[in-house]
Amino acid sequence: MRNANTIRLAGVLAFGFILIVIALNLSGVQLLANQSFISLETRIRSFSETGTGETDAISLLEQQVRIESLESENKRLRDLLGFFDTTSLHGITANIIGRDPLDPSVVYIDQGSRSGLAVGQPAVAANGVLIGKVSHVTIHKATIELVVNDASRIAVKTIGDTGTGGILRGYGGETMRMELVIESENVLPGAVVVSSGLEAFVPENLIIGVLGTVEKSLGDLFAHSDVQPAVDFNTVRIISILLPV
Repeated sequence: MRNANTIRLAGVLAFGFILIVIALNLSGVQLLANQSFISLETRIRSFSETGTGETDAISLLEQQVRIESLESENKRLRDLLGFFDTTSLHGITANIIGRDPLDPSVVYIDQGSRSGLAVGQPAVAANGVLIGKVSHVTIHKATIELVVNDASRIAVKTIGDTGTGGILRGYGGETMRMELVIESENVLPGAVVVSSGLEAFVPENLIIGVLGTVEKSLGDLFAHSDVQPAVDFNTVRIISILLPV
């Protein structure tokens, strides 16, 4: 009975592994997958002949996770580099190496002043989405305050004929709001929010997110709206710090 269960487990793992191999496009990852597939038949046959089937199954799962992780990281890097192919901007690529345990909206990267980083420079993720700004720099490392951080303030506008401007402010490390909006009648939910280019270091038209419901109380001069970020900050692993042109 134990051997039969092990064989069934191996069959399920093999089928899942084949699907992963088909989905891979990077040549380096494809080579690793091909090498793993060649030995897969030997591994499955050994499940029914030895008492180490469970160990082999765990090893195979770990290998699949590594392949999927490598594919994901390569895609993020391709998307990030692809952004610079379509713009005149320049940046330094960095890895997020940690988060503040008390405030996840503060992250740490593995590049610093030696690479040209300075306080106030913008940080972008894949496809050039603005996710925050440099708040502290040492020789080899730097701190990034994400746009949802309480201390974050960014001059923004909406894309469209009116180009309504305002200030993007972070709240509680989880949400952000576009405030000081005067022309509220021209701002509609779903409008894309981008950087306005009215502050040092931050270029114009970096995508940030999308407007939610626009709110304005009776008698108030300004309106405001929550902004849905264009990326999930928890999944970002590789970023670029934009350098002055």
